[in-house]
Order: sequence, then structure tokens, then C-alpha cells
Amino acid sequence: MKVTLEISDPYEILSKSDYNRLTERALVSLKRTGSYLVSLAVVDDGEIRKLNRRYRQQDKATDVLSFPFLSETDVGEFPLAQNSQDLGEIIISQATASRQAQAQGHSLTKELEILYVHGLLHLLGHDHKSDQQHQKMERLAAGILNS
Repeated sequence: MKVTLEISDPYEILSKSDYNRLTERALVSLKRTGSYLVSLAVVDDGEIRKLNRRYRQQDKATDVLSFPFLSETDVGEFPLAQNSQDLGEIIISQATASRQAQAQGHSLTKELEILYVHGLLHLLGHDHKSDQQHQKMERLAAGILNS
């Protein structure tokens, strides 16, 4: 398996190798093989608010946004093996992550890992529109983060 990450992160709380490790764990846990590209940007609240307003019609900052390059109709046919797949983009707000980490009583590093894995699961076709989907996504994330 080969993972290529394109990262724009002026804060550099997590290293590229940290994100790479999380990506590989996710792909292994979901039995994906092949080569993958993931783009990540860690931004401020102002930037993520603009994106949230533009793409989700919600005029507020959020913690993480994901822009999968697979359409919802493609998700059911997402291949187990792929020569090369550009999964999409993850955008994380560093400021929101920092507030959430403080509220949860854990480190900013841990919160960024949680948000990255959450976004990555979206890129890999998972969602949390129903309680059942939400529970499955939380189990998958916990498995990845704790492996």
C-alpha cells in the first residue's frame, strides 16, 4: 500500500508521518490495498467558516469538513483494491480543534487525530446520517485510533 499526503498545515501540531500512520491504519482496518492520495489543510476558524457557508450553507465555523472525490452512488462500489485513488480533501479548523480538546480534557494532538480519522472515514465512504451509521463510524474510528 502506498499513501501520498498533500498537507497544508502552518501549525504543524502533527507531523506528516503522524497523518501517514493514521491513514495507513484506516486503510488496513478497512482492508484497502493500492495507492491513495489524501489532501489535508489545517486552517483557522475564518477559513473553515467560509467553506462551511459555501458548501454546506451553514454560516459558522466547524471542526472538520471532508470533500470526497467519490460520489454517494460510487460508495457502494468502492473497490477493495485500486491502482491509484485520489480520495479527496479534509479541512480541519485548528482553533475549533483546540477548543474541543480543552472541553474534552485531552490534548490538541489527540483531537487533531480524532478529526483527521473522522474526515478520512468520510472520504472512504462512511457517514453518520443515522444512529446505526454513527455507531459504526465511531467503532471504526476508535479501532483506528487505538491500534
